[in-house]
Amino acid sequence: MRVVAAGGAGVDGFILGLFTWALVGFANVYYGLALRVRDVVIEQLKTKTSIAMSRPMIYHPEVQHGIAEIAMDLEAAFRVADRALDLSGGFGMFKKSELERLFRDARAGRFHPANPMLTHEIVGKIALGINLDEQPRWG
Repeated sequence: MRVVAAGGAGVDGFILGLFTWALVGFANVYYGLALRVRDVVIEQLKTKTSIAMSRPMIYHPEVQHGIAEIAMDLEAAFRVADRALDLSGGFGMFKKSELERLFRDARAGRFHPANPMLTHEIVGKIALGINLDEQPRWG
C-alpha cells in the first residue's frame, strides 16, 4: 500500500505517470471513436438518396467536402504544431529550435502538394470510394 499527501502535494512522478498513461489510453479510445464515426457516416452516405439527385449523396460536392473535413480533422498536424509552439514560447520561432522547422513544415502541408480545394476533392472522393475523375469536378 502506498500513502501520499492529499491534493497536489501527493503528485509525484509515479502518480503523474499513472495519469499520463490513463490520458494516452483515453485519447486512443476517442480517436478510435472518431474513426468509427467516420466509417459509419461514409457507409450511410453511400446509400442515402435525395429527390434532387439521381445518384447517392456521396456524389454531392458538399458531402465530399464534409467527409474531407472529417478525414483532415483526424490528421491534426496544424493544431498540434500550433499548440507546441504556444507551449514552447518565443524560443520556438528561432532556427535553433527544431520546433521552428516542424511548425513551418506543418504549414507547408497546406499548399503541398495541392491547394486546399483540390485536396478536399481528392480526400473526400477517396474516403467515399469515388473515382477521382467522377463528375461534377469541384474546387
